[in-house]
This record gives sequence, C-alpha cells and structure tokens, in this order.
Amino acid sequence: MQDLIKKNKNVLLILIDIIVIILGYIVSMQFLDISIKNTKTFIIEIVMVIFVYEVYLNIFQMYRNMLRYEVGKDYIKYIISAFLSIITITACNQIFKLEYLNFKLNTLS
Repeated sequence: MQDLIKKNKNVLLILIDIIVIILGYIVSMQFLDISIKNTKTFIIEIVMVIFVYEVYLNIFQMYRNMLRYEVGKDYIKYIISAFLSIITITACNQIFKLEYLNFKLNTLS
C-alpha cells in the first residue's frame, strides 16, 4: 500500500485538494444559507472552480514538493494561488452570470 501511495503521491494530493475545494464551497454555502436549486448547474460551476484552482496550483508547481519540504515561500505561493483563483472565478461569474458563484461565496470558500 505504501508503494502505491509513493508512486501516486501527486494524484493523491490533487484528489485531496479537489475534496477540500468541494467541501469548502458546500460548507460556505451552508454558512451563507445558499440552497442548491439546480444540481446540474451547481456541478458545472464546481467543476469550473476545481479547474481554475488546479490550473493555478499547477502554474505555481505546488505538487512538485511534498509537505515536509515546504518552506515559507511555498505558503506564499498557496496564498497567491488562492487569491488568483478567487479573482478568476469572480470574473467568470461577472462574465457568465453564474448562479452560485458570487464573490462572497468564493472568498469564504
């Protein structure tokens, strides 16, 4: 089992990030009392969010280092990546008039 995890550590990290992103949005929707009226639209928007976050995480090469090798500048990269993702998703909301993704939800997530 450990060999499988070592070989696929980046895939595992990506899956964990995807789960955290989805949970972050669902919990934020609960705090903001946003109900899901159209499941298909919600899923499409969440897939877009995941895509945007993963693009920025890969641009900043966040999956290259394992957690034990991270230094302060890696945490700054996480913050910048999240900030750029929020801005991009908010811009997509303005352009495409998305149903669920507003600035308040993106920031809280």
